[in-house]
Amino acid sequence: MSVILNPERGGKRTGYTSRGEGKLKSITERLYANMKKLQQPLNWLENYLDMAEGLLPVSVADFGISGLR
Repeated sequence: MSVILNPERGGKRTGYTSRGEGKLKSITERLYANMKKLQQPLNWLENYLDMAEGLLPVSVADFGISGLR
């Protein structure tokens, strides 16, 4: 176990953590970074679908873009 020091609280102890929690934090950070990278491509896809309205047999809603966001 290791002590978590919170710099916002002047370096005071905020609790204890095991090594597994550090790995979980790393995975969560990667997840959020990848989600952020998807924002622009999803916007492009949505715009392309809007421009192709009537030309494709599916709608923007069928792609589930808003659910993915």
